[in-house]
Amino acid sequence: LRSETQQPFFFHQLYLDMCKLNQRYIDNFESSFDGSARRQGKDICVDTSILTNAGFKRMGDVVVGDVVYGPDGRETKVVAVSEVFRDHDCYEIFFSNGESVVAGADHEWVVGGKLIGARGGWQCALKTSSELYSLFPLKRKDSKNEAGLYIYAADPIEMQRRDLPIDPYLLGVWLGDGTSAEGVITNSCTDDQIIREIEPRGYEVNRRNYDSRGIVNTVTVYGLRVMLRSVGVLNNKSIPEEYFLASEDQRRDLLMGLMDTDGYCDTRGHAYFYNTNRSLVEGVIRLASSLGMKAFSLNEKNAKLHGRIMGSVYSVYIATKRENPCFKLDRKLSRLNLSEKSLGVYPSFIVTSERPRIQIVDIKKVPTVPTKCIQVDNKYGMYLCGTRLIPTHNSTIRTFAGCMQIGLKYPESSQCIFSVERKLARKHLRVIKEELETNKLLKALFSDRLWDDPIEATKTGECVWSLEDGLRLRRDRVRNTQTFEQQGYMRGAPTGAGYDAIHFDDAENESVVGSSDLLDTLHDSFASAINLATPAVLPRPIIFVTNTLYHSKGIANMYYQKCLSKDPTTARIIPG
Repeated sequence: LRSETQQPFFFHQLYLDMCKLNQRYIDNFESSFDGSARRQGKDICVDTSILTNAGFKRMGDVVVGDVVYGPDGRETKVVAVSEVFRDHDCYEIFFSNGESVVAGADHEWVVGGKLIGARGGWQCALKTSSELYSLFPLKRKDSKNEAGLYIYAADPIEMQRRDLPIDPYLLGVWLGDGTSAEGVITNSCTDDQIIREIEPRGYEVNRRNYDSRGIVNTVTVYGLRVMLRSVGVLNNKSIPEEYFLASEDQRRDLLMGLMDTDGYCDTRGHAYFYNTNRSLVEGVIRLASSLGMKAFSLNEKNAKLHGRIMGSVYSVYIATKRENPCFKLDRKLSRLNLSEKSLGVYPSFIVTSERPRIQIVDIKKVPTVPTKCIQVDNKYGMYLCGTRLIPTHNSTIRTFAGCMQIGLKYPESSQCIFSVERKLARKHLRVIKEELETNKLLKALFSDRLWDDPIEATKTGECVWSLEDGLRLRRDRVRNTQTFEQQGYMRGAPTGAGYDAIHFDDAENESVVGSSDLLDTLHDSFASAINLATPAVLPRPIIFVTNTLYHSKGIANMYYQKCLSKDPTTARIIPG
């Protein structure tokens, strides 16, 4: 954008990137608009750890082009980042796996729970941090949270296979049962399967009995001591960082080695890990989390030998099924429960009760901290945050950028934001209204289209300016429709004289996806709204759909498939 003096103005990259994507869908645009809505964005603390394909980075250091991970465990590219916000209300959310995340009030989470309409463990809702906070004070007599809020664990992280210096299963076994200063492993003779698993991996071993009873083996792995020193773990038992970034099967082998030696599975199918090394305990939690399991530290107790306290022992609980194993040792693996239903992939949030849940155990309002939001290029509109990989939502900027871009280019045009409920549509229009009222730079750039004081202009009848009736920019010719309007389309048929552009945002929600009757009504209302796309100014109607993929038969997915069938080169899900 350039002013009348041809001096360039630079707006925030987050919206510029989205406007470039909008450009593909709008004919004859000569330039793109980019603005920064200070109240728009789903932000988390800049110090939050974000997993990338190069390891963890601070949220504040994440840039466009970085590769992070979605809830399906697959790589997803960061396509936009926001400014750092320093004035947002913040909440700290505590999870049962020991993770906590500080997020802005408008940051969104896909959660389940009794008080948000979830039923039978298979229905989820999109809730902001402030909305979750309002649910949390509800307590039972036993002080437990009545809301029962939870999120679902992500799928196993998909990473490239690495050329590791030590076989991961062998390293796991040594970390669990190895001598810290030697390449020697001491284990029970009854678990000889562990040693038989090591030998085919290209290692020469020497067994000898540790005691006269013949129940314990001491196994020397030739060459292991040198390899342990080379990776820095000799006399320093810990998991090297490169092993956390290895492929799924390599990380699973490492976890299995640890669990086969220092893990346990009880008769109920619950898996546990015990160790006196806190670093290893944290490593096991991190490994299990990266493999689609729920893992958290239970407690710390005194470790005793012959009645003497030798230090502390830490325990970890791992929730998983036999289809997603943490053991290789048959006697432990056989105790893991089988899934009653297929877990599938991280789906349209119609998930089974078999998928591990991570409970939200507390939410606190905290002092404001610097926060930031990112946008990722996956169909879920989600990425993973924290060292224990909490699935969370990314920024919603499509509707804001699309409305502003079209409205400022063609103020005579008419646009309508449709949401499943009117209060949601009003929320999107409010962001546009506040930006047009307060952004002085916009008013300087578009003085022929924006009102100096829109409230004052309504007194003369030149301007319409309210959330209920819509927003009308300055126009060269009079039209009855407003530049921006909003409607909820589930309660009564959508109405209007016709629109140049229609934006569907929050087009479906948790109260709709679980009911076939409501889904039918939703599709009928959606079709009626689509019919209102009758442009009078633009060369062709423009329709944007922005929504979480709640259901395979929902609006977002069905409309996407329809677009694909017409023109695969232009149809695309833009994550919101």
